[in-house]
Amino acid sequence: MIRHAKSSWEQEGVGDIDRPLSSRGRTDAASLGHFLGKRRGTDLELLISSNALRARTTAQLIAEALALSSSCLRGESRLYSAGVDDIIEVIRSLDDEARHVAIVGHNPAMHELAEACGCGSLEKFATCGAAHVRGRLASWRDFTPARVSFVEYVCPKLLSADTC
Repeated sequence: MIRHAKSSWEQEGVGDIDRPLSSRGRTDAASLGHFLGKRRGTDLELLISSNALRARTTAQLIAEALALSSSCLRGESRLYSAGVDDIIEVIRSLDDEARHVAIVGHNPAMHELAEACGCGSLEKFATCGAAHVRGRLASWRDFTPARVSFVEYVCPKLLSADTC
């Protein structure tokens, strides 16, 4: 689970769904991608993001850092303004061929889902924060928060401090 990176509020008159990333957000998303690839050897096969520009761009920058093709990116309109149950339904609808997936979405639902998946009481699910969970499921249709285990939570502040 990845919360989109920091968005920009500089452009007046831009609707919420069309807000771009700030320069810090772009840097943070690329850093998270490098962290996932180089320090953790991620096997991500698919990044599913909200259709909001800031989430799509976050997913694109992570994919670029991981050298994933654009075919590994998928937009999902149900993730914009989603609740936890909506995100779970998106996960349950995944093709079983993809085994390692990241969902790029928004708070408060990402925070609530992370906590439901055993991430403890996160004080804050930061922008460009990532909660990694793992489970052994025969099918994505079997997904529930109770069937996965928390692995780790990282965020830009932790990455810049090199404490992860």
